[in-house]
Amino acid sequence: MIKLDLAVAVAMYIGFFAIGLLFIWVFLEKGRFKKYSSDDKYIWHCNICTHVYVDSRHEHISTCPKCGSYIKKEVNK
Repeated sequence: MIKLDLAVAVAMYIGFFAIGLLFIWVFLEKGRFKKYSSDDKYIWHCNICTHVYVDSRHEHISTCPKCGSYIKKEVNK
């Protein structure tokens, strides 16, 4: 039979629980962050405050996160 102190058993329980939570957290956070491309269609330049930002959700009109103005991209044919 394996003899185990109460303090060692509690430390092992807390350690395994913490490692389990860490793995769950890493697994859930893995897909949360979206990878952005450096494609020119995602890069927006604000003409009002000269802020440059990435917005991959919109294609033609976007809102500047700094000043709140609307920006329209010209479609090049």
